[in-house]
Amino acid sequence: MEKADWMAGWTMSNAIRLHWDSVLLFNHKSYSSSLALSILSMEEIAKAHLLEDIIFNAAVYEWDARTSWRYIKNMFFSHRKKQTFFADRLFPFYRRLKKGGGIKASPFVRMAQSGRLEKYKQESLYVGLSRPTFINSRIRSPHKIPRSKPLRMITLVNDYLLDLSVGNIGGYYHIDSEYITKMLNRRFIRQLKKEWNLRGRIGTNALQKFNSFAAG
Repeated sequence: MEKADWMAGWTMSNAIRLHWDSVLLFNHKSYSSSLALSILSMEEIAKAHLLEDIIFNAAVYEWDARTSWRYIKNMFFSHRKKQTFFADRLFPFYRRLKKGGGIKASPFVRMAQSGRLEKYKQESLYVGLSRPTFINSRIRSPHKIPRSKPLRMITLVNDYLLDLSVGNIGGYYHIDSEYITKMLNRRFIRQLKKEWNLRGRIGTNALQKFNSFAAG
């Protein structure tokens, strides 16, 4: 499973690179490209975790690489499924009971499942039409992407990386890849705080936990 561990580490490193590039482009007011890279960062984070599943299944269930690959490959090559995988990990407990029973996913999970997140990515990269027919459709352009969209996505990715890193240090998240474990350290947390100062609830809670570790 050394190959899976090595690839998981490189994939998470690439996700982090995409995140920093997205922040850089946002700061230079290139909002459309920033949005696309932020969503790509989500996909790479999901891919890194899928590779972790190979490591886990080999250790716990003694699956060989071929069996594990069959298990994850459908998600591995689907943009929408990777986006949904990321969204579901970000908001795993944000589910409310429906009136008739069952569960209702968070709005962000539903956005990924429906394909709207993938649509955002495509619209941030390509000029296109609002409808399949040419005559009655409006022109869509990446130049029209508002600042608010990449702002939200970057904050979600930054919050997720903060929470994952603090959980790794605090021992309440188990990371199956040795390479990823080494990456998510205190120095990285300080960098996440410095380079992006906006926080959602997840990021705020993570930093409160991190500060309590430092105080203890």
